[in-house]
Amino acid sequence: MIDTQFKLEDVFSIEGRGIVLAGTVLGNQISIGDELIFDNEKYRISGIEAKNQMKQIATTGENVGILVAGAELKYNFFKQRKGQILTFKANN
Repeated sequence: MIDTQFKLEDVFSIEGRGIVLAGTVLGNQISIGDELIFDNEKYRISGIEAKNQMKQIATTGENVGILVAGAELKYNFFKQRKGQILTFKANN
């Protein structure tokens, strides 16, 4: 698996869908289905949006919103981590 780093800049909640982690891809790429492993828990990417368009893949340097399903209860947890670097694992 290839690790991809992501700088978390903001967090939003979409009722019934999950939370959106907004930020910048720092290396490699992030794809729908990849996993964020943070604080000993796994969260799967269910959507990626950049410049008001849905994408399958986000690459180095892109500013994107990443929809993470099933993480609604962790909204405040992620909100407190703005500015941190998160690591995603490719789902190959």
